This record gives sequence, C-alpha cells and structure tokens, in this order.
Amino acid sequence: MTLQPGYGRRVLDALDHCPDRIALRQGNSALTYSQTRKHVLGAAARLAELGLRPGDTLVQIRDNDVWQWILSAACAVAGFRSCSIPPSLPADEASRRVAVAAPTLVITDELGEQVAAGFQVSSLADVVEPTAEFGRELTDTSRVIRLAFTSGTGGQAKGVELSDAAMGAVAAASADTIPWPEQPTVICAEAVSGGFGNMVLPTLICGGTVVLPTPTEPLSGLLDVYPGSVLLVMPPTLRKLLDESGPLGTPPALLVYSGDVMASSEIDRVHRWAGPVLCGIYGQVEVPKTIAFLLPEEHLVPHYAASLGRPFPGTEWRVVDLDGHDVPVGQAGELWVRSATTMSGYATAEPARPPFAGDWLRTGDICRVEDGYAFHEGRIEDVLARRPSVVCPAPIERRLRTPPDAQTALLPGHEDGDVVVMSTSDENAASIQEAIEESGLTLERFVKVEGIPRTWMGRIDRLQLRSFT
Repeated sequence: MTLQPGYGRRVLDALDHCPDRIALRQGNSALTYSQTRKHVLGAAARLAELGLRPGDTLVQIRDNDVWQWILSAACAVAGFRSCSIPPSLPADEASRRVAVAAPTLVITDELGEQVAAGFQVSSLADVVEPTAEFGRELTDTSRVIRLAFTSGTGGQAKGVELSDAAMGAVAAASADTIPWPEQPTVICAEAVSGGFGNMVLPTLICGGTVVLPTPTEPLSGLLDVYPGSVLLVMPPTLRKLLDESGPLGTPPALLVYSGDVMASSEIDRVHRWAGPVLCGIYGQVEVPKTIAFLLPEEHLVPHYAASLGRPFPGTEWRVVDLDGHDVPVGQAGELWVRSATTMSGYATAEPARPPFAGDWLRTGDICRVEDGYAFHEGRIEDVLARRPSVVCPAPIERRLRTPPDAQTALLPGHEDGDVVVMSTSDENAASIQEAIEESGLTLERFVKVEGIPRTWMGRIDRLQLRSFT
C-alpha cells in the first residue's frame, strides 16, 4: 500500500504548482503561491526559534485573517500542533480551551492575554517576519497537527486531535469530490480557523485563490468583484445574504454549504437567484467535512435535497441501533463512520461512551439511509425512544399541529418512550398528545415556556431546554 502524503507535504506541493498566481487575498493584501510558501516555511522556522518542537502546541486567539491559515500550515509542515480559539468566546470557556491545549506558545493580541495567563504569549508581529526557512521534512504522518474543538451544543466542547495523515486525506477527498471550477476563486465567508479552513488547501491544490472578506466587505459586493467565484458559507450566513433588502450580487458558479440541511424554500430561493449551484458537505469536527456530499444536480430532486448526501469516496458508514446492531435499510439509528479522515482521539477526558467501536467512529448522529443517501433525524442525546426502534423528536415536531405563532419542542422523559413537551402555547395540547401516542410514545408532562431557545445555527437548543425542566 502506497503511503499517502500528509497535510504538511500537500501544502508545500500545492504551493509549488503555480508560483506567480495569487493564493490568498484579503482586502488590499494579496500573496502569491511562492510568497505564501515562503511565509509558511519562514513561520515554521520562527516558531522553532521561539521554542516549539514537534508535538508542541501553538494556540492562536485572533480575528480571522490569512495568517490564521499560514500559521496552521506552518505547524503542519514542522510537526507542531495548531489550535485556534475564537476571541469572541466567553473568557472562562476560552481559558478552559487554552488549558486543554497546554500550548508552548500563544499568538494573540491584548484582548487574549488574560485567558492565556501562565503561558508564553507573543504577538503576530513576532512570527510574520521570518529569519530563516524551515528545512526539516515531516515524515511521521501519524503525528497530531491540529487540535479543534466541537461546538459544545450537546455539552462541554471536546478537544479533537487530528493527524497529519487525516488532514491530508481531508484535503485530497475535498479536492477530488467537490466540483470545483478550473483554478477557482473561492470566497470563504467563514473563519478559516473553523471547519471551512479545511477548504483552503483543496482550493490551492486546484490552483485557485482564496478570498477572505474583511469585516466591512459585504458578501454581495465581493460576488460582484469576483464573478464566477465559489462561495463557502454556513447556512446562517447564507440566510442573512438571502434576506438582504438590496441585490444579492453576481451569482456564484458554485455555492458550498455545510453545517445543516437546507430547507426546500431556501433551496428554491438560491435556484431562482443562481441556478443549480448548491453543493452540500457534511462532516463533524471528528471527521472534517468528509462524511457525505450532495451535488448541485441532486438538489434538483426534492427527496435527495432533504438529505445529507452520499458518502465521500473512501468513507464507509453503517446505521446501527443503540446496542450496536445494524438496522434494516430505511430505519433510523446511529451513523457509524470509517474513514482515513477520522480523528486520532480526544485531548479532553474521554466521554463516558467511547467514541470508537473497533475502527468505527460513533458519530452520535441519528440517521436513516435510503437509496444510499443519509437523512439526519437528530442527536443520540435527544432520542425519545430506543426500543424497539430509535425515535427522534424532529420528525414528530414537523408533524405537530400547533397555532401559527406557537413553538414546540420534545425532550426525552425519565423512562424510555416518555416525552416531555415544551411549548409556548397550551392550545392544541390534545392534538400534540395524539401525535405523540401515534408514534408509540407516552406524554410524561406538558410544560409551557416563554420561548424555545435556538442555537446560532437556528436549531432547537435542547441542551438549554433541559435546564427548564
């Protein structure tokens, strides 16, 4: 079996391809491929001068810019572990993540110095002017090069360790599977310190240019500046763009989204604006962006458009009941994934439920698979009934007949099959109970609440709802 190159090697190979093309652009600043390569190797050398050795960790607590990616790439080349912590996090959570990362060095500004207290702190200016070029070749692709944190919507955010080999496999799978235009101009509307940072290297592998918006640049304006571009967005950003009162801007050639399934009405709005350009990608921090994909033409078929998509090449999946037994096709169960892109493990304490069953990653996502497409139904912690089959709240909530302005959410009760109803209205309580009983469940109690909290992605925040009970 031929050993595939890791992420660090792929970065240098990609930056060697077209030295004079623009690789990274933000505002009035632009770096060519050769300049970016020089900065990556120079930053790796400078970080080594500041005391980092293979296996050590660099933490960045800074706003979004091209240097977020350059420093992460430098860590991959040198065998360091990179970790980015959003400066917008509450100080206690940011401090907890810094402690988990246990960094040798923190790159931040004055705003982040408090949460990095007790660790060596430098500014970006200390590492952007290289004094040498890193010369060693990283050969151990099993080495962890990235520490990324989960969102924490299901509990405390976990630190996920990703190897050089896994991140290299993510880049290769994304470059080969997403239908990129030739030498694409890619507008990344999200922070490269997060999941869409995984799309920078695939863009460079395709000979493209990554454009990061400045805080004052509207997406619609950038789309006009770069006609025929690829737009990378999370659904909340796309919804904000679609809801703008003015012109949406020049339609992109491809719109890659991740993080949630698009509603049919949203898909229709995008199609009216730009035609069949939507490409969905599904992953987790533990399996970055490479579990499933949904191509533009598949968004034209309503049934498939409601799905997460088909598995990425090289990704295997199973759907099992909560005892680990395979379920019949079309029945809901937990999605298990096996892929070269999966994490090495958690840097934080292992959860009570082991993340792996043999070499299968337990995703915690409840799905059903039909015709090779996965349909998301919920999370394992929100399951209402486990036996004889897995039942999630979302499919029932979609069927509930409630007053137009009412909001209703279902939570698991004390016993398997018992349901707690949280609703802003007590009208139609009888019809809600009827729907629950039709699903083979039992109403434990009905709780009237002021409102149903939502996560930043727009999903019901069931973790917060549990605190109301």
